[in-house]
Amino acid sequence: MLEYKEVEKDRYNARAKANLSKLNPEKSLLLGYESLPLHLQAPYKYYHETIALKVSKGVKILDMCCGDGIHSFTGALYGGDVTVTDIAEYNVKLTIEKGRILGYEIQGLVVDMDEFQVEEESFDIATCAGSMSYLDLSTFVPQLKMMLKRGGYFIAVDSFNHNPIYRLNRYIHYLRGKRTYRVNQNIPSVETITYLKKYFDEVEVKYFGIFTFLAILLMPFFSSEKLVYLLDRLDQKFSFLYKYSFKIVIIAKKK
Repeated sequence: MLEYKEVEKDRYNARAKANLSKLNPEKSLLLGYESLPLHLQAPYKYYHETIALKVSKGVKILDMCCGDGIHSFTGALYGGDVTVTDIAEYNVKLTIEKGRILGYEIQGLVVDMDEFQVEEESFDIATCAGSMSYLDLSTFVPQLKMMLKRGGYFIAVDSFNHNPIYRLNRYIHYLRGKRTYRVNQNIPSVETITYLKKYFDEVEVKYFGIFTFLAILLMPFFSSEKLVYLLDRLDQKFSFLYKYSFKIVIIAKKK
């Protein structure tokens, strides 16, 4: 395993171990976009709504790099058969335990998605929330297309890497030891979308949060609702700057 992956694996295992010890079945779990501050919810809300529209009972879903599982259960909610994967074994344990508390029986695999081997056309939908930067696209994308059934979808929400303000913030996270330099360099970009288009017949991208960086400056002066309204209006007015968005949602279809 590559060194940066070992570092990330150890970090996520430590975090998941701590969260697993604090899980309380008596308390409701905050999941999906509702777990986030209001001004950060829009891309994740769109991501979960997109999954919900594609799922029906018995559909096979692979949620890749599940992390702590907060974005892993929409498919199960709508009757899908969900398998989660992660390189960190305690992330998988944490997600499965959350599923048990919620009443969902999901499957879990501890695996590096760059090395994942599965039969051709095994899944109807593959999802990924915030983890494409951990993957080698040249290995992962051909495997992704192979494992999806005809008419299947890859649905992802992730950061976008062209806004210098967001890039500076990610670099500060790297300096603080919260992520590796390799992961920072691999945040999805225009080149990522271009690469996906080589393999998928339809690739749709929705852009969010050109001006999200203003939130921290405006919070003292506006309620959460007014802040979201203002940021949305700015995004609409300056939509031609979409390349500098904070987040994107990718919907890729295999015909």
